[in-house]
Amino acid sequence: MLVIRHGINVGIILALLFNKTVGICSHGVCARQTIENQTGAGLREVPGTIDSITGNICGLNLESNHLSSLSDKAFQNYSSLKYISLKNNHLFYISEAAFCGTELTYLNLESNNLHDIPWFHCNAEVHVPLKILHLGHNNIGAMDSFRDLPELKCIHIENNNINSIDPDIFYDMGSIVDLNFAHNHLTDIDPQTFCGTSLRWLNLAFNNFPKIPNLSCVAGKLENLNLGHNFIKVIHATSLNGLTNLTRLRLENNYISCLDSDSFSTTEGLGYLSIAHNRLTAIDNSTFCGTRLVSINLASNNLTDVPNLSCIGGTLQNLKLNNNLIQRLDRSSFVKLFKLETLSLEKNTIHYIDPDTFSEIDVSQVYIADNKLLCMKLVSGNFYSICQ
Repeated sequence: MLVIRHGINVGIILALLFNKTVGICSHGVCARQTIENQTGAGLREVPGTIDSITGNICGLNLESNHLSSLSDKAFQNYSSLKYISLKNNHLFYISEAAFCGTELTYLNLESNNLHDIPWFHCNAEVHVPLKILHLGHNNIGAMDSFRDLPELKCIHIENNNINSIDPDIFYDMGSIVDLNFAHNHLTDIDPQTFCGTSLRWLNLAFNNFPKIPNLSCVAGKLENLNLGHNFIKVIHATSLNGLTNLTRLRLENNYISCLDSDSFSTTEGLGYLSIAHNRLTAIDNSTFCGTRLVSINLASNNLTDVPNLSCIGGTLQNLKLNNNLIQRLDRSSFVKLFKLETLSLEKNTIHYIDPDTFSEIDVSQVYIADNKLLCMKLVSGNFYSICQ
């Protein structure tokens, strides 16, 4: 049964598909009842003791206080600590030995006044077993060192002032799987920067990249890449060279006007792709051939015709083409898209739909509000014709 919808937005459905699932970087190291909450308590230093604590605690929440610095072994009285959140304080100085004596694996330093990446050094035999580090929304300008953190898996350092990354910064950090550099000032990345890591998720959105950086060093590892909101204009055949394990790619809000016919020829594992809010006027028939695309977002471009996507007809389930310049649909528009379930065509200039447009496919939901159609009539419950 084909359902024609005029007022419902499919954006929510596709937004869920394109969001990274919560994984290794969700803390999950402490049960909620073992986290002592001192949020907004007016603290100006880490308390030596907390009266409400009756035994060993796993986590300490010190968010939204007035802490400006952390001295050596600031948490030594909480030796069982695995989780510390210091978000929304005024920290500008952290001693390299501040967390020594803890079992810290998760640390949130978001929204402070840090200008440098903190050092974490105890002694040659002992290191902080940190796995997850949040440094977003600070004033960090240099990416030069993550000292003595051999177990670090995730670094989120979005919304800072970073314009370059030392190519040796992740040397010998094979545990790294997730990096978030969104909302910085990066224009390029040295091809050797991520060599030696186990990088699977990389967020480079909201930077100043004029092209896709060379990520061949993590070919066969990288699964999720976000390059939305940059200044990329073209995707060449070599742009994604070797990223055979890539399953999710976000390129929305760039200036892409051209896709080579073999732009995605080496990304055979690609399942979810967003190129919304770009400047595409047409797409070659073979551009996506060889991929396993399940969902494509091509909304808000300058497409005048529905692109021929028949070569991925065996996998494509969700197609978003709203906010383009498409004027008509006919039987050839969705040829061989046998798996298509959801189709979004809102806010085009469609004035005619051939009665046989959906006769050979089993699409269940079509979103078609805000076009130039005068009226529609369901025929046999499976497709519709346009009243003249």
